[in-house]
Amino acid sequence: MLTVGNQNGRWYNPLMEEKICHKCEKPRPLSEFYASKQHKDGLNPWCKSCYSDAGKIRYEKRCLKNPPSFRRICDQIHHTYFSVVDQPLQAYLLGLLAADGNILERFSRITMELSVKDYELLTLVRDELAPGYSIRKRVRKEPTRFGTGASGTVTFTSRQMVADLARFNIGPKKTLTMRWPLNLPMNLAPAYLLGYFDGDGFITSYVASNHTYAVWGLTSGSIEFLNDVISIVKEQTGITIRGPYRKSSQSFVIRAYGTRAVAIDQWLHADGLGLSRKRV
Repeated sequence: MLTVGNQNGRWYNPLMEEKICHKCEKPRPLSEFYASKQHKDGLNPWCKSCYSDAGKIRYEKRCLKNPPSFRRICDQIHHTYFSVVDQPLQAYLLGLLAADGNILERFSRITMELSVKDYELLTLVRDELAPGYSIRKRVRKEPTRFGTGASGTVTFTSRQMVADLARFNIGPKKTLTMRWPLNLPMNLAPAYLLGYFDGDGFITSYVASNHTYAVWGLTSGSIEFLNDVISIVKEQTGITIRGPYRKSSQSFVIRAYGTRAVAIDQWLHADGLGLSRKRV
């Protein structure tokens, strides 16, 4: 049983169920102290909060001298990569993440999974945003958007980057609510749209009167986003894109044909970015 009295110059009163912390010198409930057989009252002299803070300081000092492997990798993430977007490559990656990125806000986790045929895109994302991280491969037996073959995934966590992506309308469950980011400089619109196109766009063709015509198309779960794209392409190039048309119960598509498809293709690739396999 604890006794009212003076313990190492600090008063405690078990009847009041309080004790003064030796560190912060504030009265705390006895439940706020860790048990300790090394002390007469059976409690650690520091409250749990002070004890925890001191432990974190010691841990950080140790990490400065000998960083653990996960800390070394985490420190390589370019956390502020999207804090200021003023380069075509940044806008391209924004568009790619808007199309194929997955954001888990609770853990500040960013994930991208693509078919292995687009492994070069995953490598680009990894090298630009989280160098040092590995790309995990997996083989899917059940049909998915990646087919039934192999796919690659890059995953990392960054609270700062998740917050910055949110400013460009890239967040959790964005498929049906995606909109064009109004804070993106308009001179970067082609690079951003190209990134989105390389994620959720397609190139095909059709034959009419013995001539082959190119078809440029873009899909999205958000009809508002596709309408935004139509307006911006019309504004910057004068080209009219047809649609949106319903593609499935949860997706829509827009298309451009022939010379319009070729002109859009050239406009999007002016900065030299993009997948070579998705060219008209």
